[in-house]
Amino acid sequence: MREQERRGKPVLDDQEVQEIERALVESYNKRCTIDLIVFNPFEDEQVPSNTLFEFMSCHIL
Repeated sequence: MREQERRGKPVLDDQEVQEIERALVESYNKRCTIDLIVFNPFEDEQVPSNTLFEFMSCHIL
């Protein structure tokens, strides 16, 4: 039953990607947190941007 609830991954156009990038850069520069809605095939997940920045800083070579 769970597999029937699986959603397809949304396709973002260039403008949407640029808006997300701009929000992330502004959040990082101002040291403020924004909440990101991250795609999950079954249920979207809310992730604070500071969690994303911490993850990225640990995985950038």
